[in-house]
Amino acid sequence: MPADPRPFALANDEASRLKALEDYAVFDTPPEQDFDHLAALAARIFSAPISVIALVDGERQVFKARVGTEMGEGGRSGSLCLETLAGPDIFCVADARQDSEFATDPFVVDGARFFAGAPLITPTGHAIGALCVIDTKPRREFTDEQTNTLRELAGLVMDRLEVRRLGLNRNETHAPFQNIAATSPDGIVCANARGAITFWNAAAERIFGYTAAEVMGRNLHLILGENCRKGDRETLARLMDEATPGLIGETAAFSGQRRNGTELPIEVSLSCWMDSHQQSFGAIIRDVSDRRDNEARLLRLANHDALTDLPNRGALWAHLDDVLAAEEPLTLLMLDLDGFKEVNDDRGHMWGDRVLQVVARQILDLAGDGDMVARLGGDEFAVVLRGVGDPLVASRLGERLIQHFNKPVWVDGQKVNLGLSIGIAIAPAHGSTPEELMANVDLALYRAKDEGRSRQHLFAPPMRQAANARSAFEVELTSAHENGEFELFYQPQVRLNDSSMIGAEALLRWRHPERGLMIPPSFISVLDTMSIAADVGEWVIRSACGQAAAWREAGVDDFKVAVNLFGAQFRRGDLCEVVESALSEARLPAGALELEITETMILRHERAMLKQLKDLQRIGVGVAFDDYGTGFASLSQIQLFPLTKLKIDRSFVREMCCDSDNAAVVKAILHLGKNFGVKVIAEGIESVQQHEVLVENGCSEGQGFLYGRAMSSIDFEGKLLEWRHVA
Repeated sequence: MPADPRPFALANDEASRLKALEDYAVFDTPPEQDFDHLAALAARIFSAPISVIALVDGERQVFKARVGTEMGEGGRSGSLCLETLAGPDIFCVADARQDSEFATDPFVVDGARFFAGAPLITPTGHAIGALCVIDTKPRREFTDEQTNTLRELAGLVMDRLEVRRLGLNRNETHAPFQNIAATSPDGIVCANARGAITFWNAAAERIFGYTAAEVMGRNLHLILGENCRKGDRETLARLMDEATPGLIGETAAFSGQRRNGTELPIEVSLSCWMDSHQQSFGAIIRDVSDRRDNEARLLRLANHDALTDLPNRGALWAHLDDVLAAEEPLTLLMLDLDGFKEVNDDRGHMWGDRVLQVVARQILDLAGDGDMVARLGGDEFAVVLRGVGDPLVASRLGERLIQHFNKPVWVDGQKVNLGLSIGIAIAPAHGSTPEELMANVDLALYRAKDEGRSRQHLFAPPMRQAANARSAFEVELTSAHENGEFELFYQPQVRLNDSSMIGAEALLRWRHPERGLMIPPSFISVLDTMSIAADVGEWVIRSACGQAAAWREAGVDDFKVAVNLFGAQFRRGDLCEVVESALSEARLPAGALELEITETMILRHERAMLKQLKDLQRIGVGVAFDDYGTGFASLSQIQLFPLTKLKIDRSFVREMCCDSDNAAVVKAILHLGKNFGVKVIAEGIESVQQHEVLVENGCSEGQGFLYGRAMSSIDFEGKLLEWRHVA
């Protein structure tokens, strides 16, 4: 990140830093609206549940403003806020739970994971505190744009602190007031008891365009202009009429006017004192145009998506809250682009961003009278129809959107093929709060995508029941992983020409405490979508490698084990490292392990898989294509991926002796394997006739009930000994 251009006092100058903090007289003071507003703005912009403005003295950190936490202060030792003070720019921690250095930070103790802090640096270069945004979930990225935004917000906080300091300092003594006025960056104006201007510094000239000679003797109301709001003129007059020596009041906001007639927002702080028994006034005037522009920009950033300029998720949520609170009917459509990931992967993120901009404009046009069109993130959008509770109206709009995106979208003269899936929910029938409505429309969208591309689906209560049941099932699966309820069973794999055992396929089983032993079809599809899938897959690899090594040591020298993979193991990106570690730990040669992938896995994770599979090939691990022939696998996939084996699906083997079509598929796969130099193994062999037909057609390996069912490691070991004895 680029360094802040201001000077920065290092930590070893702690005494002067503490003196600088003391000058602001803001430590242990009551809450102030300006600071609360900035903390809330930061939380909203970064979608962070927690935001604090922290000030750090010699022993503790105190939160001048806070959002999302009840903590008012904490110790400074080991704190993330203190770490922010150590450097001149943004300090960011993607996941504090992974860093023991911050284990005692009060926010980390309460569950904080992500942290980003910008130091509050005084004009003298002392870091007196930090503006921090905190999340209970880790974040892997904090972009340059987000860095700049947080830095600007910290600048606004420091700006408010400076206004406060100047207001305090000018009341300690009035003698230095005019001495420093000449070099002050703020406009400083003095007036007598009649309001006639007696002093006008260079900054005031820069702000308003009048020279000192032009304003001397004119009324202080000059700074407000002839056409100012009546209320502004009355407020300034009242402050002067009620003036008493010392501080008159807090900084007041006015609409000022320059010499050329243009208006500008200003902040004015008035002081008065007795000079030769005459009352005099001093006004510190600050042009806050840049700050207001920044605040307006940041507020827009908090409510709008920077890429498409549509309202963002936060703005949508607030809008739903308002409409539902007014007890008006509304229809919510959630839209998800079909095929966008492929477009993004093929052409890059910059092209993907351009596509999203074009799509956003088209959705906005097609929505017509829709109350709001928002971008939720990624390739998800939402359309709100306020006052509409008729599903037919929503359905007609949905169909119009789907039909439009069934045709190619033209982006900068280039054709892009996409699709659109839509979920629909209607309030209040499908939810009386934004949380309920968003959750239910998300379920409807999930159902639409599950049924295929270019579909829409209206939420129905059974979807929620199914989702709740699935959530409960996911909790059970997580518990199963934590409590060691998963087991591995092994099914023999044989060499067909002599029926000798060459290895086994490791198959996952779940020994449920109430339902007993459960086979994969009853749980694997749910497990495959969960975050624990990669961890379970790693456990399977390590367990299977350990067992295979034990059997090899027992005398089966050439024993191999096959393991099915989860897609999540490719998404995590460390598959090769995990496999190498497991092989090393078990002292198992790489050639004794074979990993099985499916066509579905290839279609979903092709780019993530290819490099990792090539890395596995490099170390000598085999890769088998499971269930080959059941889907749309092409010859190019056999060429592209480093496969060592094709597995003929059991459905073809079961019918090949009585159905010519299935027999033809089996022969074709065997022919492909021979031509590509890839071994072929047949699954589901249950009869001697099937065995003989496969041998006649050149199939080298097989597995199925004819040789043994999947069995526990203890039972398999007995089978293995029996097999060796027969051999």
